[in-house]
Amino acid sequence: MAAELCAKDIIELGNKMYALAINLITDENLQVYAKDIVGPYVTLLLEHKLYRDAMLIYQKELSFAKHLQRDHHINKVVFSVLALVLIDTPAQREEKFREMCSVSCFPMSPEYMTISELYDAFNEGNQEKFDKAARKASWNNVEAPVSFI
Repeated sequence: MAAELCAKDIIELGNKMYALAINLITDENLQVYAKDIVGPYVTLLLEHKLYRDAMLIYQKELSFAKHLQRDHHINKVVFSVLALVLIDTPAQREEKFREMCSVSCFPMSPEYMTISELYDAFNEGNQEKFDKAARKASWNNVEAPVSFI
């Protein structure tokens, strides 16, 4: 019980701290530092299975990456969002996939190929194909908690 309360306090404190930092990034036009702040925050959220909160933070990171015009960063974030959708809200996977494919650089990326294979395997119920897609090198480009999920 005490450990649960402590974890809840840590998450609440982390939410406040990181929310302030992310607002500062936006307010001060410091998008180049977003990855350094978002990474640990998303890790905290994912470790506590707060997938929707993590997706929201990734959406903010996506806007920062687009502002910086860094395709590799954009692809990594889109890939992470789509992986989390598959875990948390699989019923929305097709809609979110179409939305994320509107990001111009993503459909031509290795991350796109991997997530497409993962989604296809999920839709087909093909565990072997799913496991093969889950072992692709593209997973090395995302935060560790996303790749372990």
